[in-house]
Amino acid sequence: MPNPGLKRFQQTLYKYGADAILTHREMKGRDERGQPVMEDTQHSIKVFFHVNTGNERLIIGQHVVDYDAYALTIRDLEVDEGDKLEVGGREYTVSLIIPNRTHQELHLKRVRT
Repeated sequence: MPNPGLKRFQQTLYKYGADAILTHREMKGRDERGQPVMEDTQHSIKVFFHVNTGNERLIIGQHVVDYDAYALTIRDLEVDEGDKLEVGGREYTVSLIIPNRTHQELHLKRVRT
């Protein structure tokens, strides 16, 4: 049976979500020495985005995790830790991905330049 919450989340995200650019690194093959050949691909996506106010922490098991921001996005988006996410002209690195029933929660660290 399809998950009705999944469809509702996607509809709400595409209507009210912020525009973002995901830079996803993929292996495209191997070179003559057998080393992986990586390629960055960019995708325009929608996210619900929240910047950490400075006093928020995430507790996972027995570990406390700091993060600069988090984004909620569709569940089936192909994203890996280490990928880059640009929102509102600021760049973040995906440091943690938490899958949920209707979406993915991406915890982000700000890239300081």
